[in-house]
Amino acid sequence: MKTMKRLLLTIQIVAALTSSTFGQAVTRGTVSGRVTNSSGAAVAKALIVVTSDVAPSYKSNVTCNDNGEFSVSEVPGGPVTASVVNANGVVRASAKATLTNNPPTAVVSIQIPAGK
Repeated sequence: MKTMKRLLLTIQIVAALTSSTFGQAVTRGTVSGRVTNSSGAAVAKALIVVTSDVAPSYKSNVTCNDNGEFSVSEVPGGPVTASVVNANGVVRASAKATLTNNPPTAVVSIQIPAGK
Protein backbone atom coordinates (compact mmCIF):
# COMPACT_ATOMS: atom_id res chain seq x y z
CA MET A 1 0.00 0.00 0.00
CA LYS A 2 2.84 2.42 0.88
CA THR A 3 4.58 1.61 -2.38
CA MET A 4 1.42 2.39 -4.35
CA LYS A 5 1.00 5.75 -2.56
CA ARG A 6 4.64 6.67 -3.28
CA LEU A 7 4.23 5.70 -6.91
CA LEU A 8 1.09 7.83 -7.26
CA LEU A 9 2.77 10.76 -5.52
CA THR A 10 5.79 10.47 -7.82
CA ILE A 11 3.54 10.41 -10.90
CA GLN A 12 1.67 13.50 -9.66
CA ILE A 13 4.92 15.40 -9.07
CA VAL A 14 6.33 14.49 -12.47
CA ALA A 15 3.05 15.47 -14.16
CA ALA A 16 2.99 18.81 -12.36
CA LEU A 17 6.60 19.61 -13.27
CA THR A 18 6.12 18.56 -16.88
CA SER A 19 3.02 20.66 -17.42
CA SER A 20 4.54 23.75 -15.83
CA THR A 21 7.76 23.44 -17.82
CA PHE A 22 6.48 22.41 -21.23
CA GLY A 23 3.13 24.19 -21.03
CA GLN A 24 4.72 27.62 -21.24
CA ALA A 25 4.46 29.39 -24.55
CA VAL A 26 7.55 31.01 -25.97
CA THR A 27 7.41 34.69 -25.08
CA ARG A 28 7.53 37.08 -27.99
CA GLY A 29 8.55 40.67 -27.75
CA THR A 30 10.03 43.69 -29.48
CA VAL A 31 13.60 44.42 -30.53
CA SER A 32 14.28 48.08 -31.22
CA GLY A 33 17.33 50.20 -31.69
CA ARG A 34 19.29 52.85 -33.52
CA VAL A 35 22.00 52.66 -36.16
CA THR A 36 24.82 55.20 -36.25
CA ASN A 37 28.02 55.65 -38.23
CA SER A 38 31.51 55.92 -36.74
CA SER A 39 30.91 59.65 -36.09
CA GLY A 40 27.71 58.94 -34.15
CA ALA A 41 25.37 60.30 -36.83
CA ALA A 42 22.14 58.42 -37.56
CA VAL A 43 22.15 56.10 -40.57
CA ALA A 44 18.84 56.55 -42.37
CA LYS A 45 17.21 53.73 -44.35
CA ALA A 46 19.69 51.05 -43.21
CA LEU A 47 18.49 47.47 -43.73
CA ILE A 48 18.27 45.54 -40.44
CA VAL A 49 17.97 41.76 -40.11
CA VAL A 50 16.86 40.41 -36.71
CA THR A 51 17.48 36.74 -35.94
CA SER A 52 16.82 34.55 -32.90
CA ASP A 53 19.23 32.06 -31.32
CA VAL A 54 16.23 30.22 -29.81
CA ALA A 55 14.28 29.88 -33.06
CA PRO A 56 16.92 29.52 -35.80
CA SER A 57 14.31 29.72 -38.56
CA TYR A 58 13.17 33.17 -37.35
CA LYS A 59 14.36 36.10 -39.45
CA SER A 60 12.80 39.54 -39.87
CA ASN A 61 13.93 42.37 -42.13
CA VAL A 62 13.13 46.01 -41.46
CA THR A 63 14.40 49.37 -42.72
CA CYS A 64 15.44 52.15 -40.34
CA ASN A 65 13.58 55.45 -40.41
CA ASP A 66 15.27 58.79 -41.18
CA ASN A 67 16.62 58.92 -37.60
CA GLY A 68 18.27 55.51 -37.88
CA GLU A 69 15.66 53.93 -35.60
CA PHE A 70 14.00 50.54 -36.07
CA SER A 71 11.59 48.25 -34.28
CA VAL A 72 10.63 44.61 -34.86
CA SER A 73 7.75 42.98 -32.98
CA GLU A 74 6.81 39.33 -32.42
CA VAL A 75 10.45 38.26 -31.99
CA PRO A 76 10.87 34.95 -30.07
CA GLY A 77 12.25 35.44 -26.55
CA GLY A 78 15.87 34.76 -25.69
CA PRO A 79 19.13 35.79 -27.33
CA VAL A 80 18.72 37.82 -30.52
CA THR A 81 21.02 39.49 -33.04
CA ALA A 82 20.27 42.66 -34.96
CA SER A 83 22.52 43.15 -37.98
CA VAL A 84 22.95 45.95 -40.49
CA VAL A 85 23.35 44.39 -43.92
CA ASN A 86 24.17 45.83 -47.33
CA ALA A 87 22.14 45.25 -50.50
CA ASN A 88 23.96 41.93 -51.05
CA GLY A 89 23.14 40.68 -47.54
CA VAL A 90 26.69 41.11 -46.22
CA VAL A 91 26.75 42.08 -42.53
CA ARG A 92 28.27 45.51 -41.95
CA ALA A 93 27.75 45.59 -38.16
CA SER A 94 25.66 43.78 -35.55
CA ALA A 95 24.64 43.80 -31.91
CA LYS A 96 23.40 41.05 -29.60
CA ALA A 97 20.78 41.35 -26.88
CA THR A 98 18.51 39.11 -24.83
CA LEU A 99 14.76 39.41 -25.12
CA THR A 100 13.46 38.69 -21.62
CA ASN A 101 9.97 38.15 -20.23
CA ASN A 102 9.75 41.24 -18.11
CA PRO A 103 9.42 43.42 -20.08
CA PRO A 104 9.52 41.56 -23.39
CA THR A 105 11.79 44.10 -25.06
CA ALA A 106 15.41 44.46 -26.06
CA VAL A 107 17.11 47.68 -27.17
CA VAL A 108 20.30 47.62 -29.22
CA SER A 109 22.68 50.24 -30.55
CA ILE A 110 24.53 49.37 -33.71
CA GLN A 111 27.48 51.45 -34.86
CA ILE A 112 28.82 50.89 -38.35
CA PRO A 113 32.63 51.16 -38.33
CA ALA A 114 34.32 53.54 -40.77
CA GLY A 115 34.87 51.93 -44.16
CA LYS A 116 32.02 49.45 -43.88
